[in-house]
Formats: sequence, C-alpha cells, structure tokens
Amino acid sequence: MASQKLESVDLSIKLLDESNYKGNTIHVEQAEFHLKGEYNPALKKKKKNKKKKAGKGQEKLLDWVERDTRKKQDRIIVFKNMFNIDDFEKNPILITELRDDMKAECEKYGEVRKVIVFDRNKEGICSVAFSTFEAAEACLPVMNGRWFAGRRITAERWDGVTNYKVEETDKQREERLGEWEKYLTGELDEPTDSKTKDSPGQLFALTSSHGAVHVDWMAWRVYCHVT
Repeated sequence: MASQKLESVDLSIKLLDESNYKGNTIHVEQAEFHLKGEYNPALKKKKKNKKKKAGKGQEKLLDWVERDTRKKQDRIIVFKNMFNIDDFEKNPILITELRDDMKAECEKYGEVRKVIVFDRNKEGICSVAFSTFEAAEACLPVMNGRWFAGRRITAERWDGVTNYKVEETDKQREERLGEWEKYLTGELDEPTDSKTKDSPGQLFALTSSHGAVHVDWMAWRVYCHVT
C-alpha cells in the first residue's frame, strides 16, 4: 500500500500496525529508501539521450521506407499518341505550342517541373514531371484514355528505364542538308520534308565564298564558320 501524503502515512500506521490480516498479524511502518552507491546526475542525462536517439533512429527507418517505396520516377507521367511527327516536320513551332498546352493542362493537378516533347518518336510521346507524387497520382486517371486535339491518348507512370528520345542519324542529317542546299541554289523546288523558307527545318546550310552558315531553328541558335 502506498500513501502519497505524510498525514496518510501516520494514520495508516495507527490503524493497521499490529492488526490482523487473514489470520496474520501485520506490522506497518514508514518506508525508508537508500541510494545504492553514489549519486551521479549524468546517468539520468545519458538515459534521456539514449531514448532520444532511439526515437530518431525509428523516424529515420520509417522515412527510409517511405522514400524507397515512392521513387522519383513515380512523379513522371508518360503520355502517348500526343502528335504525329509529320506535323512537326512541316511546322516545328507546333512543338513549343504542344509543350505549353501540356504544361497548362497538367498544372490543374499540381506544380509541373518539366515537360518534354520527344518530337522524333513515332509513338507521339510527351513526358510531364510533377513536383509531388500526389499531383502525378491525381493526373494519371483523368488523362489516361482522354481525347486531346482529336487523338485518344494514354497515360502511364515512367518505368525509370525507357529512353524515348530518338536521335537523327548522320545519314538522315546529310540527306536533309543536301536537299536544303539544292533548294537554296534553285536545283530543287521544295525539300521532300515539306519545309519551306517560311517554315524552316531543324538545320540547313548556306554556302558562300566566305564560308558556311548553319542555322538551328529548333534551338533558335545561329552558328557561323568562316574558312
């Protein structure tokens, strides 16, 4: 039996000392506590620190599990059948317009960090990277199977492995440059890729007695090389 106040202790001794309890005489007196060894206040502090470290370790463990199950790639949604590459061949500016449209549409579900249009991929692929997992999760079911500019698109999470970028081969580049040179010198009425001087292609070459000038319209850059 434990009594919290000193008055209660005295009363308990008077009432219960030398009394009979289940056929036995009991003795009641005030308890005395003795410290074993010397008092060291640092020990109490160490115990608190150990408990605090254990708590932090558990938090880190839980945090690691969270990061492991929700990988960065889960914030990236891949959209297919967004465009026909022939449209970009005729008018490269459509790439920028599509990127802006996708950004505006996907921002309805959360902050968008980056939009990539893989303009050479025949599957018509775009990717959208969101700032949060929640935004990507909200966008996915709404956009999957939706109609966009007359095309039924599909949406899925990026697998973290597939590279959708399609590079132009050296042969394709040489053929395109050759056609543009013929077009500019009057040997060809129009390049086979249907790009006119009002709608320039990704890269064409001009030659003169002073050297060569290369204009990269897709990146809006001009390179000059004088020989």
